[in-house]
Amino acid sequence: MIAPVLSEVEEEAQVVETIRYKWLQKAYVLKEAIHTMKKSIILIPALLMLGLMLVSCSSEPQTTTTTTRQTTVTSAPPLLMAKTHTRPLSGQPAMDAGSY
Repeated sequence: MIAPVLSEVEEEAQVVETIRYKWLQKAYVLKEAIHTMKKSIILIPALLMLGLMLVSCSSEPQTTTTTTRQTTVTSAPPLLMAKTHTRPLSGQPAMDAGSY
């Protein structure tokens, strides 16, 4: 038997279908890869937060005993300033501007 000869148009259509099929395969693989990346972007931080929570809950603070001593200091009440000013060395009242 003689193999049927495909017309030029049929050959071109077959090449286009092959290219289209390969392109769709690559697009599907790319779509799956993007979906997996999205899932990992959400899953990894969630696992990290869970791990941090478990670590912080499992660690118990170290118990140490510390003693503090309370002391009471008594001091004399502060001196009130006198209304009259005195000269530093003589002890006599200073003259105010209005007492001439």
